[in-house]
Amino acid sequence: MYYMINLKFVEGVAVNINYAYYVGEHDAPKESHVQKERCYPFTVIVCVLEGYYYCRIDGIEYRVAPGETLVVPPYVYHDIWMEDAGKLDWAHVGAAVGKKDVLLFFHVPVVICGEASRSINRYIVSLVKAERQGEAFRQSLKKDECISGIYEIILEQSVRRETFGKYDDVIYRIHDEIVDHPEQNYTLAALAQKADLSIGTFSSCFRRIFGKSPMKYVLEHKIKHSIILLMTGNSVKETARTLGFYDEYYFSKQFKKQVGCAPSEYVRTHTLEA
Repeated sequence: MYYMINLKFVEGVAVNINYAYYVGEHDAPKESHVQKERCYPFTVIVCVLEGYYYCRIDGIEYRVAPGETLVVPPYVYHDIWMEDAGKLDWAHVGAAVGKKDVLLFFHVPVVICGEASRSINRYIVSLVKAERQGEAFRQSLKKDECISGIYEIILEQSVRRETFGKYDDVIYRIHDEIVDHPEQNYTLAALAQKADLSIGTFSSCFRRIFGKSPMKYVLEHKIKHSIILLMTGNSVKETARTLGFYDEYYFSKQFKKQVGCAPSEYVRTHTLEA
């Protein structure tokens, strides 16, 4: 559920923000674990209480120490792991202008330290507690207040994107279509036409925001989505057909190139692990 509230986040101008709380935990013990290639449509926030938490984004590895906070904006592919047991406060939240999360308009630091981190942690504790208890209307107000506080602290640490306002909105719109419809067969020319931009302008803007070419992003997203289909019982042939590959052999080749093994081997290995 979304809630409407005003948040001054750009040069003192008040805008309408849709706040959302998805899930979270307070004082949560965690064993050693690894999660690769995560990509979520909400902001991931992890406050480390005990142990060390690791995150890799675009080949850069971050170590988050006790007292520090990890922030991963929406649609950012990342790996996370803990080498030893630890304890965390964490939450998955959203604060959107229309359909775009506020953080997508800013360059956001991955790790936040000091008093800013401690303040975010206090908000997360309040947020999780508000979800667990109290009368529904007051819960909503409290959650809005907490998410607003979290985002304002993050934005104080962030830098506004230089080209925000020119082509970003249409690029995010095309991105959302790619994510929502992995079954479609996109071409670079067709995507640029949808954006009403030249192929060169569209490609350079997309690469600036998402760190890779549009067609590479499309292919990688199809392969990542194929894992969901395969692990829920679809055959390799069915998966390839559903995602618009012209045959299962080409799909298997691209899957192996990106994941490191054939689709059937991936399913067999991960089923055995489960």
